[in-house]
Amino acid sequence: MVERVIWISAEGQEQELTNQVWVDVAGLRGFDMASFDYVESEILFDYGTQLKRVKTPPREMDIDLIVYGKNRGDLYQNLRRLRSMLNSYRGIGKLKVVTSDGLERFLHCVYAKGMEGELSIEMASFRKMTLTFRAFDPFFYSTSIFSNSFQMDSIPPQWFPILPLRLGSEAISGEITILNAGDIETYPIWKIIGQGENPKIKNLTTGSTISFNDVSLRQGQYITIDTKQRLIEKDDGTSLYPFLDYGSTFWKLVRGSNIIRVEMSEATPASKIEISYQERYLGA
Repeated sequence: MVERVIWISAEGQEQELTNQVWVDVAGLRGFDMASFDYVESEILFDYGTQLKRVKTPPREMDIDLIVYGKNRGDLYQNLRRLRSMLNSYRGIGKLKVVTSDGLERFLHCVYAKGMEGELSIEMASFRKMTLTFRAFDPFFYSTSIFSNSFQMDSIPPQWFPILPLRLGSEAISGEITILNAGDIETYPIWKIIGQGENPKIKNLTTGSTISFNDVSLRQGQYITIDTKQRLIEKDDGTSLYPFLDYGSTFWKLVRGSNIIRVEMSEATPASKIEISYQERYLGA
């Protein structure tokens, strides 16, 4: 059960909407579960259809809101305050929720409708409305960022937080199991810190790989790989798309356990490969 709702603007400003002097949440809909679309094909000479794929479309959520004012003028000021907060021209904001068991999750969305209408004389000190928010990315995200690193710190190399599996004298090479406890797959962000050459990262669970040819990093140089945004850049802003190995993909962490192998030649004790990700959920 959701106990608190916080609006976070595109600029990062937070506003609690629950149990405030000037505003309060009276009800929520659409927060508990995403909807599904099914891609189907006809079965020749038979009944029914064959399921090809399950998709999750953009989602809309409703918040029943009450805006208060000491008088009619104060109420109008608070309505203007709310209107400014929800201005979609400011960019995509977030709805953060806190559940009764203490979990915090957020969802990227924009205000869609609900503030339209007339203010009657009988409601001079408050206004009831149902605000609709639209999430083009329909999933809730964990507020926690999970991270792991692959690093050579000593001779022989030691791995944190994994045990050594395949170690060369001048190479990072090892495997780790990463648990994605969310409801669906999620996109990792990788940071590869030199010195090293031709890094390769493979998800052994799915068989997907991202690797480079003719890429060399001096000590302290690094590569950032954002698999959701499909961004590959060195620390100086240079795009490394031309150096991607054939067959590389911006692969995701599947739900459950993912066995990851990382390799990088010509590494030193300062070389490191880091992963960070946020789990995604179908509901709050």
